[in-house]
Amino acid sequence: MKLTNTTTGIVEYNNVLAKFPGISVFMTVVQEDAEPVQKTDTYTAEYSGDELEILAKMGDDERGKFPLSEADQGKVDQLKVKYFGEEYGDSGVQVPFTSDDAMGLLQVKAAFELGADDTVMVFSNDQKLPLTPESFPAFAAWFTQKRNSFYQDA
Repeated sequence: MKLTNTTTGIVEYNNVLAKFPGISVFMTVVQEDAEPVQKTDTYTAEYSGDELEILAKMGDDERGKFPLSEADQGKVDQLKVKYFGEEYGDSGVQVPFTSDDAMGLLQVKAAFELGADDTVMVFSNDQKLPLTPESFPAFAAWFTQKRNSFYQDA
């Protein structure tokens, strides 16, 4: 994370993801006339792609400790879907879109090509979706379209 003081423009912190309770820092300074004055420094935070992935995997309460720009919040929201899933139709199954889940999709495809009558796809979040050779093509098209959406801006 890189924290830039919006008043001075100086980068005051540039390191790996660290916990900051907010975006403003308050301190009391003593002026020349010996009167204490509260000073507020405001910062903007910039996160790397790896840091955004870490934030996406956190719970909402923990992630709330990190100041996110609107653009970064949008990226985190999209990554949350990738890791935690989206409901497939009205199945009640939250389907994540990780590389492990994509590999599972290929394994299910191979099983049907080898003559399997049905199978249950188990996802990285431990959710299970029963599939048949008839239901698989629609699911595979939906999964592929959703997973590909994560890479459209890459």
